[in-house]
Amino acid sequence: MRNDADELSMDILNEPAPIDYVATFEYVGTKELRSVYSIQNRLFTDFSSSGGTKGNKMSESSSANVAAERFVPWFVRDQQWARAGLPLAIILGLLGPFVRPALGKARFLIFLQLPVYLLHQFEEHGHGRFKAYVARVFPRARGVSDENICIVNVGVWVIDLAALYLARFDRLALSLIAPYLAVVNGILHLVAGVRARRYNPGLLTGVLLLLPVGGVSLVRVARASQATRRDHIFGLGGAIFVHVVTIVLIMFVGKKNEH
Repeated sequence: MRNDADELSMDILNEPAPIDYVATFEYVGTKELRSVYSIQNRLFTDFSSSGGTKGNKMSESSSANVAAERFVPWFVRDQQWARAGLPLAIILGLLGPFVRPALGKARFLIFLQLPVYLLHQFEEHGHGRFKAYVARVFPRARGVSDENICIVNVGVWVIDLAALYLARFDRLALSLIAPYLAVVNGILHLVAGVRARRYNPGLLTGVLLLLPVGGVSLVRVARASQATRRDHIFGLGGAIFVHVVTIVLIMFVGKKNEH
């Protein structure tokens, strides 16, 4: 027969172990925290992947802006645009045999105006000769700046390209402004050279390229397009206007440079 002490021992052994509430809370809390961290990591990863694309685009846009900010001053400064015109003129010249059959004789002559003018601009501006020449001959000129010189000369590119498009789309007579630009410029260089009895920047290409190519183009394009007097007035007037704007910009617009 069991005594009371034996019964008490058996009861203690049969009772379930006491629950450690502190340990259980720490375990559950740690598990929940891990779940929260897991959710946060997934949200952060999703946000980074979506925002990362936008960030890359913003970074690429920023890089493009920085590149443009660096390129434009370099392109304008010290007539780099004129130096870039030399290889461009060579490339256009090499494309000539392929372009001529598609354009025809008259339109091809309009096409030639741009590479010819690019070669002229290289001689005139490629090493800062024109800027130095004007500063020496016209010491009171206010607009002898890289910006003004670039604007008026790149404007000629636009005019020559516009003339080519006019010629291509059956407005050949209106494209006479391109050869008129060459002829007027060549005459100005020749007159200045004869009057001063010395070389001026652009004189060689003005006499050897602008005058002959521009003159021949003017005659043949006018004949092919059956240009009227109004067409010639438009072409010559436009060419004179461009050169007047050039003179005004260089002589009167901007601060006077110190030499």
